[in-house]
Amino acid sequence: IELAPTGETFEAEAYEIPSRKPRVLNVVKLRHKFPAAFSKAEELRLIRDDKRISIPIRGAGKALHALQGCVDETLLEWGVDPKALAALREPPRVIDDRGYLSNGDYPTDALNANWQGSVVVRLNVDATGDVTDCAVVVSSGWRSVDNLTCRRAKDKAKFQPAIGAGGRPAPAVCVDNLVFRVSG
Repeated sequence: IELAPTGETFEAEAYEIPSRKPRVLNVVKLRHKFPAAFSKAEELRLIRDDKRISIPIRGAGKALHALQGCVDETLLEWGVDPKALAALREPPRVIDDRGYLSNGDYPTDALNANWQGSVVVRLNVDATGDVTDCAVVVSSGWRSVDNLTCRRAKDKAKFQPAIGAGGRPAPAVCVDNLVFRVSG
C-alpha cells in the first residue's frame, strides 16, 4: 500500500471477499503505524506487481479519529492502556503467523457441537517475547475454548517483543483475536 502525497509504503495482504457487490477487498497485516499515516493521506494506492488501484480517501483523518476514540475506549475496558500502546515504536507481534493454536487443539465439546467462533484475549508479553499472563476479554461462550486459549498462549506463544520509545525491547500488553473454524 502506498499513501499519497507522502509516498509512505506499507506491506500488507489483501484478498477479495467473494460474492460482494461492489467488490470488497479485505486488507490485513498492516503495521500499527498505518492508521496515523492513513489519516493524513489523500489517496491510497494498492500495488501488486505492476498493477495499481488508486482510491481517493479525503476525510479519512476525521473518520479515523472517531474510530480511534472507540478503539481506545474498548482497550480501556479490556485493561489495556491505549497511551502506553501508542507510545511503543513497535507492539509485540506473534512470531509464527499460524499462531499458537493448532487444529488438534480444538476442544472436543466445541468440535462435537460444530461450534465456530472466536475469543479475544489480553496478553502480557515480557521483554523476551514470552507471555506472562492471559485474560479473556471477550468470551467465546465456551469455557473449554477460553481456558484452552489462555493455556496455549502461556505455554506456546512466542512474540517478537515490543520495542519501547527508547528503541529497546520492552514488556507490553497486546490483544489477540483467535478464530476457531471447523474445517472439512
